[in-house]
Amino acid sequence: MSKPAYVFATIKVPDLNCYIEQYAKPFLSVIEEFDGEVLAATPQAQILEGHTNKNWTVLLKFPSLHRAEEFYHSDAYAPLLEKRQTALSEGAFMTLFEGLH
Repeated sequence: MSKPAYVFATIKVPDLNCYIEQYAKPFLSVIEEFDGEVLAATPQAQILEGHTNKNWTVLLKFPSLHRAEEFYHSDAYAPLLEKRQTALSEGAFMTLFEGLH
């Protein structure tokens, strides 16, 4: 049995309402196609160490690294990814990692 995979992202979003309408809402149906789920999404994450200029934090879960990679590189996600990267955000820090169990 494969271990779950997680995506942790912090994103600088200039207009949260626009981001939610144009990216986050359609994102939910696409992530479900790849058995993913949003565990947390908030503009109010508390930084315990370090610093960031990002104002949106997200934690996603997938059943495996393979499914997470399929999602990220999929044709279904490509238009949303491009929109987020070019029009709806000013940079992101994103990591993909395997869970313990």
